[in-house]
Amino acid sequence: MAVQLIAKNPDLSKENVRIGTLVADDDSCTLSSLRRECDHTVTKWSDVNHASKNLTKGMHEIRPKIPQAVIDYFSYNFGVALKTNKGNAQAVEIF
Repeated sequence: MAVQLIAKNPDLSKENVRIGTLVADDDSCTLSSLRRECDHTVTKWSDVNHASKNLTKGMHEIRPKIPQAVIDYFSYNFGVALKTNKGNAQAVEIF
């Protein structure tokens, strides 16, 4: 669906509009398909919910070494950092 809406949209093509940023879940298949079909660069930003869930999921994968209270603390503060810096992509960009 993303390919049809972004890369193969006749209305966007007619007006020479290029969408360069997609805010979505972390489905790599969607981004891969878009990059294959577009003749310009498309980047993906995670929404706040998916970014927080990915952090928590990653920490749970190494949970034997990280207490649950620490995971909860980092997850909460990560969400606060994202919401506090809304509109400031540089402040929350991961290098």
